[in-house]
Amino acid sequence: MDNIQDLENQLLAQIRNLLSQINNNILQLQSLNEYEKNISGNYYYLYNYQVQEINNLINSMKLLISILESIKDYIALYYKEISGNPYITPNIKTEIIGQINNGIKEVRSMIDKLFIEIEILTNNLQ
Repeated sequence: MDNIQDLENQLLAQIRNLLSQINNNILQLQSLNEYEKNISGNYYYLYNYQVQEINNLINSMKLLISILESIKDYIALYYKEISGNPYITPNIKTEIIGQINNGIKEVRSMIDKLFIEIEILTNNLQ
């Protein structure tokens, strides 16, 4: 069975791969934007490029969620490592876990705010 560090390294590689996929989406979006500039008078092609663009954006958001899921798994392994390490004192364990929990709450608040803003924006566009 793999040790915790091997599993953590696998998760980090997975996160790196997901980030690479997001980078590829960004490059595709840049290409689409260049095409849109060149065909601005042709509404049929413009529509197709805009659909591709929104699909890339949605796929990027899904990849970001996958990254968050991988980070969640990484944090779970980190908790396990901290809790099983006899060399880390209970006070330090409590402090580390408290920092993680505070960070997670901050990130959750940011994500909640972001999706509320997206919902408001899309509702205003309709």
